[in-house]
Amino acid sequence: MVGSRIDSELLRAEALRRWVYAPLLPTSERTRLLREACEAVALPPDVTAMVCWDRESVPLPTAVEFFKPDSLPCIVDIQELGHRLGLSRADLRTLMAEEAVSENKPKDFGFDMDDVLRLERALAETLSLDQADQMLGWPGLAAELVSMRLVVSVTRQSQEIALHPRSVSRLYELIQERLGATKPGLASAATLAEIARARGLDARPVAWALTQVIGGSLPAQGWEAPYRLTSVRVCAEQLKPVPDSPASSC
Repeated sequence: MVGSRIDSELLRAEALRRWVYAPLLPTSERTRLLREACEAVALPPDVTAMVCWDRESVPLPTAVEFFKPDSLPCIVDIQELGHRLGLSRADLRTLMAEEAVSENKPKDFGFDMDDVLRLERALAETLSLDQADQMLGWPGLAAELVSMRLVVSVTRQSQEIALHPRSVSRLYELIQERLGATKPGLASAATLAEIARARGLDARPVAWALTQVIGGSLPAQGWEAPYRLTSVRVCAEQLKPVPDSPASSC
């Protein structure tokens, strides 16, 4: 507290310590993690807003506020919704599943426009492959994680593949759960980035090594700052070759 006012910056920093990789995540994903943490401990809405957005109310307008009551659209079927978002039916269903938006709706009514706004925001917050590579720590890694089904992606209307930030965050969470951020490493261990550079590896073996770490078949010896996926420490001698058609271990 600062006087009678909540020190939201300090509280936010303290909450984010739970996720050592949080500084790497997009702002929208850090906000989501904070918001869910606030809800889990039943913080009042005004406190949650201060922690997440540094203001006293949630800065996300409802559909009525965004469109105004007399111009509220009505989207009556999933095909129309896909057209509005610029997604194929398969990609739309992927996005809806990630955002917990149901395809079911009353027969004579359209989709809840608050849900539609949520889908639009989520799509706007997806990461391009280049953006994801910068966060993950290795060129081409994002595309390989998509091919191994370790992260969730959709194809935008521009035909650009985009990653859902929540699925990337989940991947980091799995790594943290598997090894912990402070586990002491063996002297012979090195980070995946160091091993990849020394061996001249491309992104595919790095992605495959991550599937082994998550699945437990490749013991992880530690994780070091800045806590990118390629900052995981393993023993190079324990790396397994990439099979012809690798499947995710998750």
